[in-house]
Amino acid sequence: MTAFSLRDLEDSPDETTAPIRFKMSPCRNAIEPLVEEEVERQLQQLPPQMVKYINRVQVLAYALNRLPAF
Repeated sequence: MTAFSLRDLEDSPDETTAPIRFKMSPCRNAIEPLVEEEVERQLQQLPPQMVKYINRVQVLAYALNRLPAF
């Protein structure tokens, strides 16, 4: 996950109903692909009934927030 600032927010015609979108940044955390691979590996070891309740994006964010940025 990359850091962002308010300048990265795209203008929205209606701030109350339109979703917030961020401009794509050319920067990417160097460890992010490794964490993605490990999450997939770990999820493959779980029963399919359990995997359907796990949000991959939240797992990635949780893991990346606990690792140093490289």
